[in-house]
Amino acid sequence: MQNHLVSGILFNGKAAMITLMDLSNRVGIEGEILDGISKADIEVDMIALSATEKGKNLTFSIERKHYKKALTIIKKLIVEERVASIESDDNVAKLSLAGIGMRSHAGVTYHMFKALGEKDIHVRMITTSETKISIIIDEQNVEQAIAALHDEFELNKDSKGKSPFMEI
Repeated sequence: MQNHLVSGILFNGKAAMITLMDLSNRVGIEGEILDGISKADIEVDMIALSATEKGKNLTFSIERKHYKKALTIIKKLIVEERVASIESDDNVAKLSLAGIGMRSHAGVTYHMFKALGEKDIHVRMITTSETKISIIIDEQNVEQAIAALHDEFELNKDSKGKSPFMEI
């Protein structure tokens, strides 16, 4: 891509993802759940909220080492709330494309999805900011995803022979 909008790839192969399906529409429930998680010193990394006919779905990612503790806390917090199900996975990884001004340039997200789609790698969650696009994918696809994105965004090794991706 021209001007190398993507300057590097960051990854965390030790992530987990939790989704509360059809969570109650009660105002403030998301804050109560996230407050309970934060009081246990568990940092929520990525978060998405979407409306459904029955309520809302709340999905977030955390460090894998906190996975079981977070599930226990959530189950206690939502005892009285209407939740259709809790879906979770502790075999996911977070990849981030980093670069300056990525959101203001059309096509970066398209190229990312194209490269991953060609390798049959499913994106399970996505968040964006001015300087990075972060995705959650199945852990088993990390190396293949990094290679595909490296090729798509022409991330050649720097002058010292170092590759522009690092584990976080």
